[in-house]
Amino acid sequence: MKKIFLLLVLGATLSQGCAMERSLAYKNDNRSCVVNFSSSGSAFGSGKQFRTYEVFKDKTKDVVFDKVLTSITSMGCYQIVSTSKDSGYISASQIVLFGEGKTVPTNIIVKEEKESGRVKVEIVKTLSFGLVGSADGIQESFCQMLAGVK
Repeated sequence: MKKIFLLLVLGATLSQGCAMERSLAYKNDNRSCVVNFSSSGSAFGSGKQFRTYEVFKDKTKDVVFDKVLTSITSMGCYQIVSTSKDSGYISASQIVLFGEGKTVPTNIIVKEEKESGRVKVEIVKTLSFGLVGSADGIQESFCQMLAGVK
């Protein structure tokens, strides 16, 4: 049992580098969701966090909030946990395959930048200890959420 656990940890650690970083396909992608994409942490530390943001001009906070919420629900892979239009907060989650009930939270903040009048949407997804995911896939899901606003 101990050997199997060690092999699983070793295999996950070795594959983590490939699974957690973006591929070169996105190197020349100028979409804001790609340019502003970042990650921090590690799958075998406190967890891995992915984030991006985009700023929208000529749209109100309420319109952007509604469009982001519609985008997320139409994707079909997220369950909306809670929303607050007033505070601009959307909390969603995805069920982990073979995760025995584990979920992965995704939090979205929609806020108006008072000085410029623009609306900024920030998205953060957190993978807890031991979970790994494709950075390309996570980035693309962020881009899908934001594409519905345009």
